[in-house]
Amino acid sequence: QIWVDSGGMINVEDRSVPLDVLGTVVHQRLTANPRLIISLRGDKDSQFGIISDVMQELRKVEALRVNFSTKRETE
Repeated sequence: QIWVDSGGMINVEDRSVPLDVLGTVVHQRLTANPRLIISLRGDKDSQFGIISDVMQELRKVEALRVNFSTKRETE
């Protein structure tokens, strides 16, 4: 699971990961489990630019099975 918070911090499995290392971390996980589905979650205040950068890094390592989610807005 990859989580992008409102401050632009990227977390993989509750561990902070810089964008330039994200591809390596995901590639290692994909090598261990080629059927892995990445869950990309964002805070409602996350900047789309960071989400887009994360998606680009995932494409670079051919992590193409991605599930997008966010918290549902409550009334």
